[in-house]
Amino acid sequence: MKKIAFFIFAALISLTFISCATTSCKFNEMRKICEKIEGKNEYTEDEYEKMHTRFTEIVKELESRNLNSEESEELSQLKGRYVGAITARATTNLGNIFGAFGDALKGFVEGVSNSFNK
Repeated sequence: MKKIAFFIFAALISLTFISCATTSCKFNEMRKICEKIEGKNEYTEDEYEKMHTRFTEIVKELESRNLNSEESEELSQLKGRYVGAITARATTNLGNIFGAFGDALKGFVEGVSNSFNK
């Protein structure tokens, strides 16, 4: 009977360590995704979509677990970091779009102006 109790206790301890290891791996994967988005690397929209999907899956999985306060804080920080990186990327893309629109508008105005000056 003592052997069975010891075996169950050992199994529970093992599951606890495995759970912690997978949580740690999930946080590492989230950090890597944030670093990729924050970096100056150019990815296709499909690649960004895959990273976003994976990040969202990890967040949902971690939120369903019983995280301690440190893990919850780290999850919140990584979510904030991710949102910040996405926002910075979108702002840069929006600036490029408006810059190109401004150049086109400037050319249009110059063209109209030149046609009236003739």
